[in-house]
Amino acid sequence: MKISEHIRNAGLVTLLGATLSLGLGMNANAKEVNPNGWNVPSLEGYTKVREKWQDGDDDPNTGVDGKETLYEIFNKEGTGIITKYSTAKATFAWAKAKNPFDPDAYIIIDSDCDGVFEEKYNFNETFNMPGCAK
Repeated sequence: MKISEHIRNAGLVTLLGATLSLGLGMNANAKEVNPNGWNVPSLEGYTKVREKWQDGDDDPNTGVDGKETLYEIFNKEGTGIITKYSTAKATFAWAKAKNPFDPDAYIIIDSDCDGVFEEKYNFNETFNMPGCAK
């Protein structure tokens, strides 16, 4: 599933009358790779508005059953949301969006759980949970 569809459909938190959240898709698509990694979004001025455990890998055959992913959603009035994705093994992704239709929304992924978020996907791309986080 594309990030844009998760933002509109997942229903983790309602802000400005729109349902916002970011989540995981089923198949990897085009991505940007930066071996040095992208910076994790700053939470300065943001307030945690919700956390929710849910299925984040969308794959019943991975050995990870049910609600294995913790979504932590942070909001800053007039700025948008940041979502942090974690499992029991690692924080593997951060996403940022101004609103549910933000074409500049993105998610950064730590593909090998080494603390460097080297993959970046935009609003209309799909992506996988990295194997190291499962």
